[in-house]
Amino acid sequence: MTKQLKLLIVALLLALVSCGAVSAVDSSDVDAQIMDVGVPFVENQGQKDSEVSYYANTFYGTSYITHDGITHQIIGEDNKTLVVKEQFLDSQGNPIIFQAKGEEPSNTVVSYFKGNNPDNWQTNLPTYNFVNLGELYPGITVKLRATGSNIEKLFFVNPGAHPDDIQIQMLGIDCLAIDEDGNLVIKSDGFPEVSMSKPIAFQANNNNIEANYQVKDNVYGFAIGDYDHNQQLIIDPTLEYSTYLGGTDDEYGCGVAVDGDGNAYITGSTYSTDFPTTPGAYQNTNKGGSEVFVSKLDPTGALVYSTYLGGTNYEYGYGVAVDGDGNAYITGETSSTDFPTTSDAYQTSYAGFGDAFVSKLNPSGTGLVYSTYLGGNNY
Repeated sequence: MTKQLKLLIVALLLALVSCGAVSAVDSSDVDAQIMDVGVPFVENQGQKDSEVSYYANTFYGTSYITHDGITHQIIGEDNKTLVVKEQFLDSQGNPIIFQAKGEEPSNTVVSYFKGNNPDNWQTNLPTYNFVNLGELYPGITVKLRATGSNIEKLFFVNPGAHPDDIQIQMLGIDCLAIDEDGNLVIKSDGFPEVSMSKPIAFQANNNNIEANYQVKDNVYGFAIGDYDHNQQLIIDPTLEYSTYLGGTDDEYGCGVAVDGDGNAYITGSTYSTDFPTTPGAYQNTNKGGSEVFVSKLDPTGALVYSTYLGGTNYEYGYGVAVDGDGNAYITGETSSTDFPTTSDAYQTSYAGFGDAFVSKLNPSGTGLVYSTYLGGNNY
C-alpha cells in the first residue's frame, strides 16, 4: 500500500485539511481506489530509446512498448530490478511485429527539461489513456491500459475469431506457474513473485465467461468456457506487483484545493526519496530530510502532475490554493538555506530558525512563477 497515494485519495474523499491525520487512516476501500489511479502512456518523441514507441511509469516500475512486445522493468525491494518481456507469438512460434497507436488523449502533462539549452527541451509530450497494438491475431485486437499498480491487457475477440490463437511468451524469467486461485505466477530467482490476476472474460450485458490460464514452458494462453460466438468477447488479464509500491518512508497530507473543473491539488510533506513524481515535474528528487510535495489529480483520479518542492534540509507543506488559470499556491515552513526561490522574490535568503515560504507553481507543474521566503531571524 503506498502511503503517499493513500493520502491523495483520502484528501479527495474527506477534504482533509489538518496535518498528520492521513497517516492514521487504513482502509481497504481507499487502497482499492489508489491502485486504480489512471496512469498515462507517454509517446516517445526521442526522450527514450528509438525502439520504444510508448511507455508508462507505474508505481512498480516502467513498462515499454516496442515493435515486438512489452518490456516491464519492475523495481523490487532494495531497488532490485526485474526485466520481463512479453512477446505475442504467431502460429509458427515467431514474435508478432506490430505498430502501436495511442488512443484517448490523457490530461496528464509530461515535459523533459534536460540541460540549459531550451532547444533540447521537450514539452507537452502526447499522453494517452490506452495504447492499441492492433489486430495481432485474426479478428483479435489488443489494447493496453495502465493504472497505479498494474498493466492491463484487453483482448477484443470478434465473432468468428479463436481465443486459443493467443500465445504470449515471457522472456527474462525462470518459470511460469498457476496458483490455486488461478493467478499466473512469474518466478525469477532472487526476486519476489510477480503475478497476473486470473483472467476475466465477458460479453455484452456483463455476461461473465469462465476463463483460465494455460501454460507450456514460458508461454501462456487462455482456456475459455462456452460463450456466444456471435458476439464480441473481451479477455482481461492484469499484470500486478504488490510487494513494493511507492514511497518507502512517511508522508503527511495537510492541504487540498479543488478548481472549477474538478481537479484536486494536494500538498503535504514526504520523507521518501521515491515519492512518485511525473516526468518533467519541477523537482523530481528529494534533496534531503523531508520535502514538500504538490500533486494534481484530474476529476477521474488520474495523476496530472506530482513534484517535490524543497532544499537540503526540512520542509513542511501546510496549505494550497488554486486560481482560475490553474496556478497552485503553496505555503509552509522550511529550514533549508537553499529552498528554491525566484530571482525577483520578496525574500531570497533564509533568515534562520525556520522561515515560512510562499510558492506559486505553474499550471503544468513544471516551473515556479514565484517563490519566496517569509521570515525573520527568530522563531
